[in-house]
Amino acid sequence: MNSRKTTILICLMAAPLLSAPAIEDDDTPRPPDKTELRSPVVTVPFDADASRPTIEAKINGMGPFRFILDTGAQGMLINSDLAKELNLKATGKSHMGDPSDPEAIEVDRVRLDTVSIGDVVLTGVNANSWERPAAFGHGLSDTRGIIGLMMLTDLLVTFDYANNEMRLTRGELPPVNGKDVIKFETDGEGLPTIKLHVGDVAFDAHIDSGSPGGFTLPENVQDRLKLKSKPTVVGHARTVNSSFDILAADLDGDVRIGSHTFEQPKLVFIDMLNSSGVGNIGSAILRQFNVTFDQRNGRIRFSDRRDAPTTIGAMGH
Repeated sequence: MNSRKTTILICLMAAPLLSAPAIEDDDTPRPPDKTELRSPVVTVPFDADASRPTIEAKINGMGPFRFILDTGAQGMLINSDLAKELNLKATGKSHMGDPSDPEAIEVDRVRLDTVSIGDVVLTGVNANSWERPAAFGHGLSDTRGIIGLMMLTDLLVTFDYANNEMRLTRGELPPVNGKDVIKFETDGEGLPTIKLHVGDVAFDAHIDSGSPGGFTLPENVQDRLKLKSKPTVVGHARTVNSSFDILAADLDGDVRIGSHTFEQPKLVFIDMLNSSGVGNIGSAILRQFNVTFDQRNGRIRFSDRRDAPTTIGAMGH
């Protein structure tokens, strides 16, 4: 069993926490029409040192442009200034927001002929275009949008934090063993969700590379957990349509993901997650592993990387 000591780094968050955009005609986000892999294994430089991992991609042969790579987003989102630069015309409307109001903001829907990520070419991509708030993407102001994991549904996707690269290939992961390979499901918004064991309590939790945080839970579950002290307010955050306090406390116990154990970590609580009851595992935790997603079979592998940092932070999207 692998165990880790964790400390917390609290960020006062101004960046919006976004739910995946809805597609109004059938309310179901769609992967690309076609995925072409031009070599057996495609390796793409991956900025794992940023608060959120980023990659470069070309749109309709133009670019490359820098995008946030976000497992907590369903589809693809591009900034309105990039849509204008590429002369993309709106084909309809969609909505997005935070978990408290997923349809708070109306955005344009656009159609992309191709999205090229290294030697992977995605054809026929539906995306949404928005006027990005100035506060979004602290430290990532040069990014031009977000690419969600669903865009790569047909491929094995590895976030190799140790080598600062993403690997894309065909194939599948070994069967679930409950240790390093565990089952994940997609919730109603299409987000990868696993069982997170916090002390003696199991929670559903989103795998969210687009969050710079660590372990974040609904505020209303505090009484179910054995904490070393009562959670206290350590910061304040706002999203595109909400604001909330950030509370934190040390767990008197361990957190487990498969066979990986985090000893007495600090937990973050926010009331925005109360209605869903679903927690969040951010990139501060994910970067302690190399993480591979097999979306077709609902499997995820957490491969240990022993040189990973052990400082974790509050959730912020």
